[in-house]
Amino acid sequence: MSEDFLKKLEKAVNEGEFNSDAAKKITAISEAAEKIKFKDDKEVEAKAKERINRIEPETVSEEEVKKINSEHDKKIAAIRKQDAINNNVANLIQIEDMVDLSVEDMFSFVDELEDKFEKELKEDEQFAETAKHIEKIKKKYGEIRKSIKKK
Repeated sequence: MSEDFLKKLEKAVNEGEFNSDAAKKITAISEAAEKIKFKDDKEVEAKAKERINRIEPETVSEEEVKKINSEHDKKIAAIRKQDAINNNVANLIQIEDMVDLSVEDMFSFVDELEDKFEKELKEDEQFAETAKHIEKIKKKYGEIRKSIKKK
């Protein structure tokens, strides 16, 4: 489609039917495009093979191979060690999140008990053990709860 347009435009310019700077530039571009020669796949493949053949493989001694393998093994070991450390950190973070949620659940339940049995916890002997345990929890986990809320 664009070839037809360019040919019609070129014909119009050549015959004087259409005369503008843009048309002249289009004609120049068209002429330049016709001169471009594209390489076929066989030629490209041949050039690639030629380049590969020009590269001479480097010969290394058995000692150098051992050294390279040793360095590679050290790098792999370091990567595995770092991976294990990262897995441990991920596990710690998961455990920490679970503990945080458990502490929050526990305090949510404590708050619910205090709201529901406020009077009984202060005055009823049957609730004395519950009240003591609630206070023990608040003392033991209160700072943890504060730090969780800061996150």
